[in-house]
Amino acid sequence: MSLIKFKNRFTKEIIFKTVKLPSMHSRFKSLLYFLIFDFGIHFVTLVSVIFFVVSGEIIVLPMVMILVTISLFQIYLQTKKYNDIKLKKYVIQVNKIHPLRRIEFTGVNYEQNPYLVYSQPYENFESIRDPIKLIFFSDLHLCSDYYRDNQKKLHKIADLINNADTDIVIFGGDLLSTKFDKNAFKFFGFLKKKYLLGVYGNHDALYLERKYLYKFPEEFIYKMEESGVKMLVNDNVQILLKDDRRVTIAGISDLYSCNFDINMAFRGSEDDPIRILVSHNPEIIDFIEPEDRISLVLSGHTHWGQIRISSVLNLYKFSKYPKLIGGLYQLECGTKVHISQGLGNSTFRTKFNVDNSIDLIELYE
Repeated sequence: MSLIKFKNRFTKEIIFKTVKLPSMHSRFKSLLYFLIFDFGIHFVTLVSVIFFVVSGEIIVLPMVMILVTISLFQIYLQTKKYNDIKLKKYVIQVNKIHPLRRIEFTGVNYEQNPYLVYSQPYENFESIRDPIKLIFFSDLHLCSDYYRDNQKKLHKIADLINNADTDIVIFGGDLLSTKFDKNAFKFFGFLKKKYLLGVYGNHDALYLERKYLYKFPEEFIYKMEESGVKMLVNDNVQILLKDDRRVTIAGISDLYSCNFDINMAFRGSEDDPIRILVSHNPEIIDFIEPEDRISLVLSGHTHWGQIRISSVLNLYKFSKYPKLIGGLYQLECGTKVHISQGLGNSTFRTKFNVDNSIDLIELYE
């Protein structure tokens, strides 16, 4: 008998009231950021240099030097830094309360009830028992223009994943950027792992244009499966490890599809001690109940703010909760939430104080 309450949390009415869907304002803001960071700074710098050369006004020289420095630094961020990849190890102890956790913010769930969300540091210890290891990566954001420029980057990502000491690889969504590009799916042919699992993100449905919020991206799912990725669309995979431990990895449709269901995703896995939920958008926390017994949520989507001035100041907001931006969190019910920095950029190519990260996660019970 299932331990999960038979609450109908996932009706369209409840989802519309809970999920923050993109608005025209957010699209306008994205366009503004694109113009500023990909063109605006360079344009202003060029105009100021031309003005200085033509006018000979010494008084503007300090400003010109500052603008040139900023422009050169941005070129570095958009070229060399854009293609740097890091494999980062994160140690997480599931089903435990960390002694140093602190209240980060208060969320509002699907019943419009408040709940606390804690932040906590990653663990730093070793155990006699071997951890469950897995690779998690997300937010590649490939399109035809970027793909031609990033063959070397993609091969480096694949090499780091293939050399990692685990057979479990999970993709957290947003392979695409705005258009459906068949070349993008070739990336998964580079990966040589036993378990290659994935979910789709909001950008993976953008090719459906105005219908992307509600329509199922069938062509995308088909191409992912054809490329060797087991897509978890309100579904799960149960993996028996070498030491006879079993872990369930479930995945749901992207939140903007308004067609996700946690109960359905974990169907048939009620007795498994470790239950991992993969949701591209971390705002799924508004729907999680204690009875779900979810050990860990893996998410992307936020890019850690992409332009990250500090841990609390991020220029680009991807979440309705400004502090749900990146790192490790814990819900009141005990579920932990890991948000990846991602491997690509959204809207513009500039990334500051945020790495292109492949996450090697070690789970301890």
